[in-house]
Amino acid sequence: NVGSLDGTNFVPAGVTVTLRDAKVTGISRNNSAYGTLVFDNCSFSNNSAYSINFIGGNGHVVFNNCDLVGWCSFGSVTVEMNNCSVAGNGKYALVRSYNTFAMNNCTINCTNTNTSDNYHDGVSIGGGAVMTMTGCTMNNAGYEYGEAADHKTMDYSSYILVNGKRLACNQDSLVAAMKNGDAILMEDNITVNGYLRVAEAKNKVVDIDGNNHTLTTGLVYGKDAVGITMSNMTLVGSDPNYYTFYANSGKVVMTNVTVSSNYNQAVCLGGGGEVVLTNCNISGTPNSDKYSAATIWCGDGRNVTINGGTYEGANVINVRGTSQTVVVKDATLTSLYPDNDVYYGACIYVVQNW
Repeated sequence: NVGSLDGTNFVPAGVTVTLRDAKVTGISRNNSAYGTLVFDNCSFSNNSAYSINFIGGNGHVVFNNCDLVGWCSFGSVTVEMNNCSVAGNGKYALVRSYNTFAMNNCTINCTNTNTSDNYHDGVSIGGGAVMTMTGCTMNNAGYEYGEAADHKTMDYSSYILVNGKRLACNQDSLVAAMKNGDAILMEDNITVNGYLRVAEAKNKVVDIDGNNHTLTTGLVYGKDAVGITMSNMTLVGSDPNYYTFYANSGKVVMTNVTVSSNYNQAVCLGGGGEVVLTNCNISGTPNSDKYSAATIWCGDGRNVTINGGTYEGANVINVRGTSQTVVVKDATLTSLYPDNDVYYGACIYVVQNW
């Protein structure tokens, strides 16, 4: 048994120390490490706020198969947790990092944390941190950027990656992730003032997993052959006089996405490139009498595949162009009637089980 790890200066640079099968029951904070410190099959169960805390050194701390009860907070050291369990002791939040931190196949249990403080119960990061979580389980836990539960503004070069997707909790973190070209996982409902221009992703594929949340914005706007993948979300257009989604070329993939619009088009697909809609719910009641009024409008060269879902409107799909194919499989459409401007000889509709 180890009574306390309080203010301990572990391992000098270039040295590796492994502590196995230890039970730490005392205060464990204000520690430092300059070399590599490994905890194997250890438990931390002290009754103070901190389970373990490092504030000094530039070393590397590794936890393998450890049980930690209480707040784990790490400053200047890099940290790796493998197959660990972190639980609350009724004091503060559970995991916080200000540096590089990797958690692999860990469980974070927030059923006994303190909900009255300003720290989010779960995983949080401060400025300068990049946290990577792979194969982890969160029980009653959430994620946090910045110091406070209201998503305090911070440097969004700091971020959390969950199974390869970068968490976005508000407009700033979403835009920062898009500029970086990362796959995105929405932590919460997000409202973006003005237009969300996915072209800022520097010609990379933009992949947004809504995680069953709602994205509200004046327009999701893509151009310059940027690929757009959206899934598991509701997309709400806040501009009543414009489209909800517009992509000028580039492959578009939507899966389990709900889009509704009362303007010209809910989804406007200009230019060429493949479009795949799977189990979406897209509806529109255009308030425009323009030739292009339709729930889904497809420009020249757009080939569309619809796999399941519901698509509603007086004119659901308008295909205007040459060499285009629309394939509908096992979907519900209220209409499939192109307007008089469509090049009928160039459009092929293959409908199965409709």
